[in-house]
Amino acid sequence: MRSMIFLLLIGWPNFISCCNISPNIKKESKHEQITAVRLYSNFPVSVYEGRVLTLIDSADLIFFKDMVVYKNYDPYEIREMGFDAADNPILIRAKDSITVNYIVSKKNNSYGYFYNLSDSTKNRKVLMDTIRSKNSVFFSFSKIYEVGTNAANNIFVGSVQLENNDLMEKYVSKIKVDATYDDTTYFYYSTDPDLMAADFSFSKTADSIKNKKLYKLRTIYLANPSALDEAGKVEKEVIIGMKSIKVEDEKTIKELFEKTTKLYPEK
Repeated sequence: MRSMIFLLLIGWPNFISCCNISPNIKKESKHEQITAVRLYSNFPVSVYEGRVLTLIDSADLIFFKDMVVYKNYDPYEIREMGFDAADNPILIRAKDSITVNYIVSKKNNSYGYFYNLSDSTKNRKVLMDTIRSKNSVFFSFSKIYEVGTNAANNIFVGSVQLENNDLMEKYVSKIKVDATYDDTTYFYYSTDPDLMAADFSFSKTADSIKNKKLYKLRTIYLANPSALDEAGKVEKEVIIGMKSIKVEDEKTIKELFEKTTKLYPEK
């Protein structure tokens, strides 16, 4: 499969990423509950002294009634990557300081509102198409799936039943023109009820065909000892996925939903 993943990563900026019910409180309907998934990615960005330097990113999608929030963590978590005084790459620990940003929108609306948790009294109107286009790795995953499963470019090797009824499918590339073509691709599917119920899909086509939710991609770039550059001489792996999560800041999220709802004109 041609590495559409790396093409989609170009210009990648900071990504924008159930209720506890008391026994004495009437159980909320599914529409009234907060549900969420965490999108995550792991990209090799460079190689230093034979070790792969990895860019790790994640964002949360949180759903409540007819609203959705894109929650991201700023800055990126850079694992084992830094530069010395002479601008040479060095291995360092991940950054600890993280700022949380939110973009809240009505589902299927053309615009939403940006909030920074340090000052949630202020907001900025943003176009949702701009947010999605700037974060196309997650929102264009269906294209990656189409390319990765295309019989003209890839060979389906087989599938393996995993724990919890998960399914893994393996594809290998027929041709490898250059280093941007991966060697092996794995797609993972799940029947986890929380994932199945999440109002987000990497590929509705894949979900429908498998009757499971496509939740993870792994692509492997095998080491090429004869490569001219250091990066080509080591094996690399790209991971893109999602998982269901519990919303820890539910009170904050509901306050943002309530505040943002009032900003939309009444029909």
